[in-house]
Amino acid sequence: MHRIKKLTAILLCAGIMCLSSIEGVFAAQKPTGYHSIHLNIESPKESQQNKTYARSYAGYYNAAEQGLVTLVKNQGNTELCWAFGLASLGETSLIKQKKVKKNVDYSEKHLGYFMYNRTNDALNNTKGDATKVSGNWKYSGGNAQLAMITLTGWYGLANESTAPFNTNKWTLSSKLGQKDAAILKNGFFLGNNPSINVVKSYIKKYGSVVVAYHAPETTEEDEKFYDRSHKSYNCTLSEDAANHIVTIVGWNDNYSRDKFGEASKPKRNGAWIIKNSWGNKEEDKGYTYISYEDRSMCEFLSGQFVKSSTYKYNYFYDGSANPSAYRLKKGQQIANIYTAKKGTKKKKETQFALVLQLIFHSGEEGISREKAFREILKAVYEKGYEKSKNEKDFLLKESEIVKACREPSVIEIQEPAMIEKPGTLTRLNSLFDDGAVTDLVNGEQIRRNPDTIVIMTTNLDYVGCQNFNQSVLSRMNLIQPKEALTEEEMAKRAMKRTGFKNKELLSFMTATVCKIHEYLIEQDITDGVCGYRELENWVLSYMVSNDLRRSAWTALLSKASMDREERGTMERVFLLPHCDVD
Repeated sequence: MHRIKKLTAILLCAGIMCLSSIEGVFAAQKPTGYHSIHLNIESPKESQQNKTYARSYAGYYNAAEQGLVTLVKNQGNTELCWAFGLASLGETSLIKQKKVKKNVDYSEKHLGYFMYNRTNDALNNTKGDATKVSGNWKYSGGNAQLAMITLTGWYGLANESTAPFNTNKWTLSSKLGQKDAAILKNGFFLGNNPSINVVKSYIKKYGSVVVAYHAPETTEEDEKFYDRSHKSYNCTLSEDAANHIVTIVGWNDNYSRDKFGEASKPKRNGAWIIKNSWGNKEEDKGYTYISYEDRSMCEFLSGQFVKSSTYKYNYFYDGSANPSAYRLKKGQQIANIYTAKKGTKKKKETQFALVLQLIFHSGEEGISREKAFREILKAVYEKGYEKSKNEKDFLLKESEIVKACREPSVIEIQEPAMIEKPGTLTRLNSLFDDGAVTDLVNGEQIRRNPDTIVIMTTNLDYVGCQNFNQSVLSRMNLIQPKEALTEEEMAKRAMKRTGFKNKELLSFMTATVCKIHEYLIEQDITDGVCGYRELENWVLSYMVSNDLRRSAWTALLSKASMDREERGTMERVFLLPHCDVD
């Protein structure tokens, strides 16, 4: 997997890129527009997480049926299939995150126009850079890789109302260039040959995946590769023949190989569910099935988008959409260095990426991360100490972990997998081994007492919690999995802890909590929680208010989801039909 980053070591963007205009290229009288730049990207290897996703989501999934996919659109006679694919990718990403309404509509025209008509960015770092095409830009084609680079500069995605597609206005004001409603946070380049499980995992996690393939260019190809009775497709040509971009929104492992044409029948069952950009009157209301074995499929990409209000400034120098490589000689290094223009004396604007780049690529050649981290701590301590001597005294307070290392103790570390600060988990690891030694910020070394017991806990049922790091697992002496409480165990515990005596009502409340918990899993709702704590809070709230519905809202539904519409659905389905129980 290759993530798009603002600080790049070997992928540079030159100032000018020229593409030839190819007008009037149609596939069986249908517009396409994909042109490869032959950028070889290695597909990510299949991880255990990918395999887990594949097993847990069964043989069929369709994001459109989950309400995560916007309406099928029509690219007309343009070669903007790539813009339609990326716009759909962004729409689905934000719908899945519940950040926008399900009828959100982003402008393909805006993305296409400013891909080839870039303007200087808001911070004046790309003045004079351009991506030029000969002829009319809407017939010049493109691809998702270049479009991803364009999106990193915040040239899209704008609302459809900013640049409506179905008008005759194809020249846009330069003032609209970075007038975005959504921006790309992370782009994932999956290469040309990712495994089926890898693609599935990105669809399930981010909503959809964009892919290029060969759409039929002649009547003969149409008859050979496309089965009209089943709206299915399987191209036997190689990936070099790809000419069109679509969006994968799901899969069906059991889609029969017999539903494909005899001339291109695959060896095994299984197909991707594809959203096209030829309108809803083509294929199956704009959707089709493409076999897992289609040989022309290539350039798989996915992305995570956020609303444009999430970030205020974007620092970059890559003012065109042209990727190129620069060979470094021994000892040479590359870094993007920016001037923070928007900070004030009271509120500094920190370039964290630049700080890390300078730390890890300066000074001693080949310096290890551990040694660099020690130098950071040393510099922070020395500068802080010198400054404090001129201001006031300071006190170094020991954490509970340090205290536990000095003398026999039992200490619990909750959710260690959520530790994000660089080096923190590495330094904790140094305390997990018997007799281990670690350095404090003041230079003191402490040795863990051999009688100190470290207990680490995590809740794998919570979406935000992750599995233990393997380096942590290897240092554990014992691992004790704890199964979730049964309904009966939850009710008994709640009755004992709260003193609530109404067994019938408590049984109903416990069952409701368990049903909502299962509903969150089934609907892939990741912004809420529903478990024993919520049950106990609900019981206590009801004991005060004696109002089952009101106490459910404040103690249960309010934590089950941040989406008010979703909370209302859970109330109607799981609570209201039974409110007369009290």
